[in-house]
Amino acid sequence: MLLAVLGAFAGGALASPSFGSEIEGGLTGKVAVGDLIAYAYLNNPSIREVREGWRETVEQYRITTGYPDPEIRFTYFPEPIETRLGPQDWIASLNQRIPFPGKLSQAGKVVEAEARVAHIKLDRTVKGVMASVRRSFHELLYIRTARDVAEQNLRLLKHLRKVGETAYARDRAALMDMVKAQSQLGQLRYDAILLEELELTEKTRLNGILNRAPDAKIGQLVDEQFHPVVFSLKGLYKLAETNQEDLRIAGALVESADARAELARYENLPDFNVGVSYSAIGQP
Repeated sequence: MLLAVLGAFAGGALASPSFGSEIEGGLTGKVAVGDLIAYAYLNNPSIREVREGWRETVEQYRITTGYPDPEIRFTYFPEPIETRLGPQDWIASLNQRIPFPGKLSQAGKVVEAEARVAHIKLDRTVKGVMASVRRSFHELLYIRTARDVAEQNLRLLKHLRKVGETAYARDRAALMDMVKAQSQLGQLRYDAILLEELELTEKTRLNGILNRAPDAKIGQLVDEQFHPVVFSLKGLYKLAETNQEDLRIAGALVESADARAELARYENLPDFNVGVSYSAIGQP
Protein backbone atom coordinates (compact mmCIF):
# COMPACT_ATOMS: atom_id res chain seq x y z
CA MET A 1 0.00 0.00 0.00
CA LEU A 2 2.84 2.36 0.86
CA LEU A 3 4.51 1.67 -2.47
CA ALA A 4 1.25 2.38 -4.29
CA VAL A 5 0.94 5.70 -2.51
CA LEU A 6 4.52 6.59 -3.44
CA GLY A 7 3.99 5.64 -7.06
CA ALA A 8 0.86 7.73 -7.33
CA PHE A 9 2.57 10.67 -5.67
CA ALA A 10 5.81 10.49 -7.65
CA GLY A 11 4.05 9.99 -10.95
CA GLY A 12 1.46 12.71 -10.46
CA ALA A 13 1.13 15.88 -12.45
CA LEU A 14 2.47 17.98 -9.59
CA ALA A 15 5.93 16.52 -10.07
CA SER A 16 6.19 17.50 -13.77
CA PRO A 17 8.33 20.53 -14.69
CA SER A 18 5.69 21.75 -17.17
CA PHE A 19 3.13 21.98 -14.37
CA GLY A 20 5.52 24.07 -12.28
CA SER A 21 6.26 26.40 -15.20
CA GLU A 22 2.55 26.89 -15.82
CA ILE A 23 2.04 27.97 -12.21
CA GLU A 24 5.09 30.26 -12.40
CA GLY A 25 3.61 31.98 -15.45
CA GLY A 26 0.25 32.28 -13.72
CA LEU A 27 1.73 34.29 -10.84
CA THR A 28 2.21 37.31 -13.09
CA GLY A 29 -1.48 37.60 -14.00
CA LYS A 30 -4.45 37.30 -11.69
CA VAL A 31 -3.31 35.36 -8.64
CA ALA A 32 -5.53 33.51 -6.17
CA VAL A 33 -4.32 32.17 -2.86
CA GLY A 34 -4.68 28.63 -4.22
CA ASP A 35 -2.13 29.40 -6.95
CA LEU A 36 0.40 30.52 -4.36
CA ILE A 37 -0.24 27.46 -2.19
CA ALA A 38 0.24 25.12 -5.17
CA TYR A 39 3.49 26.87 -6.09
CA ALA A 40 4.73 26.74 -2.50
CA TYR A 41 3.93 23.02 -2.29
CA LEU A 42 6.22 22.39 -5.25
CA ASN A 43 9.05 24.79 -4.47
CA ASN A 44 9.18 25.66 -0.77
CA PRO A 45 12.56 24.38 0.54
CA SER A 46 11.13 23.11 3.84
CA ILE A 47 8.40 21.12 2.11
CA ARG A 48 10.81 19.70 -0.46
CA GLU A 49 13.24 18.57 2.23
CA VAL A 50 10.59 16.82 4.34
CA ARG A 51 8.87 15.37 1.27
CA GLU A 52 12.11 13.80 0.03
CA GLY A 53 12.69 12.35 3.49
CA TRP A 54 9.23 10.79 3.40
CA ARG A 55 9.85 9.37 -0.07
CA GLU A 56 13.13 7.87 1.10
CA THR A 57 11.40 6.20 4.05
CA VAL A 58 8.65 4.77 1.85
CA GLU A 59 11.17 3.46 -0.65
CA GLN A 60 12.99 1.79 2.22
CA TYR A 61 9.91 -0.43 2.71
CA ARG A 62 10.57 -2.28 -0.54
CA ILE A 63 14.22 -2.80 0.35
CA THR A 64 13.55 -3.92 3.92
CA THR A 65 10.82 -6.43 3.10
CA GLY A 66 12.67 -8.00 0.16
CA TYR A 67 14.94 -11.01 0.26
CA PRO A 68 18.69 -10.37 0.41
CA ASP A 69 20.47 -10.34 -2.93
CA PRO A 70 21.32 -13.83 -4.19
CA GLU A 71 24.98 -14.83 -4.45
CA ILE A 72 26.50 -16.29 -7.59
CA ARG A 73 29.91 -17.90 -7.33
CA PHE A 74 32.18 -19.22 -10.03
CA THR A 75 35.41 -21.07 -9.32
CA TYR A 76 37.86 -22.08 -12.02
CA PHE A 77 40.75 -24.46 -11.38
CA PRO A 78 43.84 -23.84 -13.54
CA GLU A 79 44.95 -27.30 -12.51
CA PRO A 80 41.90 -29.56 -12.43
CA ILE A 81 41.24 -31.30 -9.14
CA GLU A 82 41.00 -35.03 -9.43
CA THR A 83 37.75 -36.45 -8.09
CA ARG A 84 36.14 -39.86 -8.16
CA LEU A 85 34.22 -38.87 -11.27
CA GLY A 86 37.16 -37.27 -13.02
CA PRO A 87 39.09 -33.97 -13.11
CA GLN A 88 37.05 -31.02 -11.88
CA ASP A 89 37.55 -27.95 -14.14
CA TRP A 90 35.21 -25.36 -12.55
CA ILE A 91 32.27 -24.93 -10.16
CA ALA A 92 29.29 -22.53 -10.42
CA SER A 93 26.83 -22.04 -7.57
CA LEU A 94 23.77 -19.93 -6.78
CA ASN A 95 22.75 -19.27 -3.15
CA GLN A 96 19.81 -17.43 -1.63
CA ARG A 97 19.54 -16.53 2.06
CA ILE A 98 15.96 -16.66 3.39
CA PRO A 99 15.26 -14.95 6.73
CA PHE A 100 13.22 -16.75 9.34
CA PRO A 101 9.48 -16.66 8.48
CA GLY A 102 7.85 -13.50 9.82
CA LYS A 103 11.09 -11.53 10.17
CA LEU A 104 10.71 -9.51 6.95
CA SER A 105 7.05 -8.71 7.55
CA GLN A 106 7.88 -7.50 11.05
CA ALA A 107 10.71 -5.36 9.69
CA GLY A 108 8.18 -3.93 7.24
CA LYS A 109 5.94 -2.91 10.14
CA VAL A 110 8.84 -0.94 11.60
CA VAL A 111 9.31 0.91 8.31
CA GLU A 112 5.56 1.51 8.04
CA ALA A 113 5.58 3.20 11.45
CA GLU A 114 8.58 5.32 10.43
CA ALA A 115 6.82 6.24 7.19
CA ARG A 116 3.76 7.38 9.16
CA VAL A 117 5.99 9.61 11.28
CA ALA A 118 7.60 11.07 8.15
CA HIS A 119 4.18 11.64 6.56
CA ILE A 120 2.83 13.39 9.65
CA LYS A 121 5.90 15.65 9.64
CA LEU A 122 5.21 16.39 5.98
CA ASP A 123 1.60 17.27 6.81
CA ARG A 124 2.76 19.56 9.60
CA THR A 125 5.26 21.32 7.35
CA VAL A 126 2.71 21.76 4.56
CA LYS A 127 0.13 23.19 6.97
CA GLY A 128 2.66 25.64 8.37
CA VAL A 129 3.70 26.83 4.91
CA MET A 130 0.06 27.10 3.80
CA ALA A 131 -0.74 29.25 6.84
CA SER A 132 2.27 31.48 6.11
CA VAL A 133 1.22 31.86 2.47
CA ARG A 134 -2.33 32.77 3.44
CA ARG A 135 -1.17 35.34 6.00
CA SER A 136 1.24 36.92 3.54
CA PHE A 137 -1.36 36.86 0.75
CA HIS A 138 -3.99 38.71 2.78
CA GLU A 139 -1.42 41.13 4.20
CA LEU A 140 -0.22 41.98 0.69
CA LEU A 141 -3.81 42.29 -0.52
CA TYR A 142 -4.60 44.64 2.37
CA ILE A 143 -1.54 46.79 1.65
CA ARG A 144 -2.35 47.05 -2.05
CA THR A 145 -5.96 47.96 -1.27
CA ALA A 146 -4.73 50.59 1.17
CA ARG A 147 -2.43 51.99 -1.52
CA ASP A 148 -5.36 52.28 -3.92
CA VAL A 149 -7.39 54.11 -1.28
CA ALA A 150 -4.46 56.40 -0.50
CA GLU A 151 -4.00 57.23 -4.19
CA GLN A 152 -7.70 58.02 -4.56
CA ASN A 153 -7.60 60.24 -1.47
CA LEU A 154 -4.49 61.95 -2.83
CA ARG A 155 -6.19 62.74 -6.14
CA LEU A 156 -9.30 63.96 -4.32
CA LEU A 157 -7.29 66.16 -1.96
CA LYS A 158 -5.32 67.64 -4.86
CA HIS A 159 -8.59 68.54 -6.52
CA LEU A 160 -9.94 70.07 -3.30
CA ARG A 161 -6.72 72.02 -2.85
CA LYS A 162 -7.06 73.51 -6.30
CA VAL A 163 -10.65 74.44 -5.55
CA GLY A 164 -9.52 75.96 -2.25
CA GLU A 165 -6.74 77.93 -3.91
CA THR A 166 -9.20 79.33 -6.39
CA ALA A 167 -11.61 80.22 -3.58
CA TYR A 168 -8.78 81.78 -1.56
CA ALA A 169 -7.75 83.87 -4.52
CA ARG A 170 -11.31 85.14 -4.68
CA ASP A 171 -11.42 85.68 -0.90
CA ARG A 172 -13.89 82.83 -0.42
CA ALA A 173 -11.64 80.63 1.77
CA ALA A 174 -9.51 81.25 4.83
CA LEU A 175 -5.73 80.84 4.87
CA MET A 176 -5.99 78.26 7.67
CA ASP A 177 -8.07 75.99 5.43
CA MET A 178 -5.34 76.14 2.80
CA VAL A 179 -2.66 75.27 5.35
CA LYS A 180 -4.69 72.29 6.60
CA ALA A 181 -5.20 71.02 3.06
CA GLN A 182 -1.48 71.30 2.33
CA SER A 183 -0.63 69.49 5.56
CA GLN A 184 -3.05 66.66 4.80
CA LEU A 185 -1.59 66.40 1.30
CA GLY A 186 1.88 65.91 2.76
CA GLN A 187 0.58 63.26 5.17
CA LEU A 188 -1.07 61.35 2.33
CA ARG A 189 2.15 61.40 0.33
CA TYR A 190 4.03 60.06 3.34
CA ASP A 191 1.40 57.32 3.78
CA ALA A 192 1.76 56.38 0.11
CA ILE A 193 5.55 56.06 0.46
CA LEU A 194 5.15 54.00 3.65
CA LEU A 195 2.62 51.67 2.00
CA GLU A 196 4.93 51.23 -0.98
CA GLU A 197 7.75 50.14 1.33
CA LEU A 198 5.40 47.80 3.20
CA GLU A 199 4.29 46.23 -0.08
CA LEU A 200 7.91 45.68 -1.12
CA THR A 201 8.70 44.07 2.24
CA GLU A 202 5.66 41.78 2.16
CA LYS A 203 6.28 40.80 -1.46
CA THR A 204 9.86 39.89 -0.56
CA ARG A 205 8.60 37.78 2.35
CA LEU A 206 6.05 35.99 0.16
CA ASN A 207 8.60 35.33 -2.58
CA GLY A 208 10.90 33.89 0.07
CA ILE A 209 8.22 31.40 1.11
CA LEU A 210 7.72 30.50 -2.56
CA ASN A 211 11.49 30.17 -3.12
CA ARG A 212 11.45 32.89 -5.78
CA ALA A 213 13.67 35.89 -6.36
CA PRO A 214 12.94 38.70 -3.86
CA ASP A 215 11.87 41.10 -6.61
CA ALA A 216 9.87 38.53 -8.62
CA LYS A 217 6.59 39.92 -9.88
CA ILE A 218 3.33 38.96 -8.20
CA GLY A 219 0.30 39.85 -10.27
CA GLN A 220 -3.11 41.13 -9.27
CA LEU A 221 -4.36 39.38 -6.15
CA VAL A 222 -7.87 37.95 -6.30
CA ASP A 223 -9.62 37.94 -2.94
CA GLU A 224 -11.14 34.60 -1.95
CA GLN A 225 -14.73 34.11 -0.89
CA PHE A 226 -15.21 33.13 2.71
CA HIS A 227 -17.70 30.41 3.58
CA PRO A 228 -19.46 29.86 6.90
CA VAL A 229 -17.83 27.48 9.38
CA VAL A 230 -19.64 24.14 9.35
CA PHE A 231 -18.25 22.93 12.69
CA SER A 232 -19.17 24.07 16.15
CA LEU A 233 -16.55 25.37 18.55
CA LYS A 234 -16.54 22.08 20.46
CA GLY A 235 -16.22 20.20 17.19
CA LEU A 236 -13.21 22.30 16.22
CA TYR A 237 -11.59 21.61 19.58
CA LYS A 238 -12.15 17.89 19.09
CA LEU A 239 -10.69 17.96 15.57
CA ALA A 240 -7.68 19.92 16.78
CA GLU A 241 -7.08 17.42 19.56
CA THR A 242 -7.49 14.43 17.27
CA ASN A 243 -5.28 15.76 14.47
CA GLN A 244 -2.63 17.47 16.57
CA GLU A 245 0.64 16.53 14.85
CA ASP A 246 2.73 16.12 17.99
CA LEU A 247 0.25 13.62 19.44
CA ARG A 248 0.06 11.74 16.15
CA ILE A 249 3.85 11.59 15.92
CA ALA A 250 4.07 10.34 19.51
CA GLY A 251 1.53 7.61 18.74
CA ALA A 252 3.43 6.56 15.61
CA LEU A 253 6.70 6.47 17.55
CA VAL A 254 5.09 4.18 20.13
CA GLU A 255 3.99 1.87 17.32
CA SER A 256 7.51 1.95 15.89
CA ALA A 257 9.01 1.06 19.28
CA ASP A 258 6.58 -1.84 19.70
CA ALA A 259 7.40 -3.10 16.21
CA ARG A 260 11.14 -2.89 16.92
CA ALA A 261 10.70 -4.80 20.17
CA GLU A 262 8.83 -7.53 18.30
CA LEU A 263 11.50 -7.56 15.58
CA ALA A 264 14.22 -8.05 18.20
CA ARG A 265 12.72 -11.46 19.01
CA TYR A 266 13.69 -12.66 15.54
CA GLU A 267 17.35 -11.70 15.87
CA ASN A 268 18.39 -14.98 17.51
CA LEU A 269 16.32 -17.14 15.17
CA PRO A 270 18.23 -18.83 12.34
CA ASP A 271 18.07 -17.84 8.70
CA PHE A 272 17.86 -20.42 5.93
CA ASN A 273 20.10 -20.77 2.95
CA VAL A 274 19.15 -22.61 -0.23
CA GLY A 275 21.23 -22.99 -3.34
CA VAL A 276 22.28 -25.01 -6.30
CA SER A 277 25.75 -25.76 -7.65
CA TYR A 278 27.13 -27.24 -10.83
CA SER A 279 30.54 -28.81 -11.26
CA ALA A 280 32.18 -29.29 -14.64
CA ILE A 281 33.95 -32.65 -14.80
CA GLY A 282 36.45 -33.20 -17.57
CA GLN A 283 37.60 -36.39 -19.19
CA PRO A 284 39.73 -38.63 -16.98
